[in-house]
Amino acid sequence: MAARHLIGQNANPRSGTILARAMVGLVMLAAAACASPGAAATPPPPAGCHALRAGQPASGPVPRAVARRLPAGVFYILAGPNDTSTNLWQVSNSGCERQLTHNRRGFGVSDFGASRAGVIMSDAPTGVDQLARLGPHGPVLLPDGFVSTVGIDPAGRVVYIRPPTGPGRKNVFQVVVKKSFRSAPNVIYQQKASLIVCEWGPRRHIVTIGAADADGHGPMRLLDIGPNGQVREVRTGLPNLGSAWWGTKAPGMAVTAAWRPAGSLAELVRPDGSTERLPHGWHPAGWNPAGTELLVWGTGNKALGIWNPAEPGRVLRIGPLPRKVFFAKMVWLAKPART
Repeated sequence: MAARHLIGQNANPRSGTILARAMVGLVMLAAAACASPGAAATPPPPAGCHALRAGQPASGPVPRAVARRLPAGVFYILAGPNDTSTNLWQVSNSGCERQLTHNRRGFGVSDFGASRAGVIMSDAPTGVDQLARLGPHGPVLLPDGFVSTVGIDPAGRVVYIRPPTGPGRKNVFQVVVKKSFRSAPNVIYQQKASLIVCEWGPRRHIVTIGAADADGHGPMRLLDIGPNGQVREVRTGLPNLGSAWWGTKAPGMAVTAAWRPAGSLAELVRPDGSTERLPHGWHPAGWNPAGTELLVWGTGNKALGIWNPAEPGRVLRIGPLPRKVFFAKMVWLAKPART
């Protein structure tokens, strides 16, 4: 299965493989009651919404009280009992959660991206990651074949990493873009060394992280790939890189270090090259739709919080998450994605 955006863990690329992406990606929040006792004319919960009574255990992996304290918006969360058994959920602070995929244990969704245009996934229903979109009734496989990490921008443009498909000229990692789910794929960048992560940024730029060479020697490189395939290496203040988060309105790239104890480090890298270190022990999980706040994950206490670049020294804590749940990735939207 493909690289995963692991919360509280770090990526360690090896030759010919893509390994788990560090940090936080996250959540599947618990549902609260969609109707309170005694409330007049309260509408029933939407189809597929798990509505909980007060005091009832959450069917998702996040406590009900924490879900209620989430900021405004819709959260898409990849989580499960372990890193090969994750499924996708849609959650909001209304107290309603919806499970969007139902892959069996060991054959989970490996990665996903979401925007108002839709949801793209690296889905492994047979054990091999394939490109899929989320339809009204679940994943719909696309003809692109094997993929690893994926992303989608608000206009519906798709990006994914295609791992090596054979020897010789096929033994490369490729960054592939598509104008829509069904359009033809276009390879805009490739290299023999491993690539992990692909996130859309402003002006159709893409961020990825690449190994220094095909054998995985040397530090990982943060790469900014332009719409025509031009590549710029972005310098950071971290000793090595584990993962990266960007967004079309984000003020910069949020990145994490790869190795413990350095893996507890994360920072914001702005377009002018300046950096801002996140409070120690907090890692990025996803930018809000406006690009003004960053959902963050506390590695030591396994909690969710909000970090504002305008107040870089503190984190507003939302609440704790259960330690036995594996959270892989999270996307924060203003409104639900189209299916």
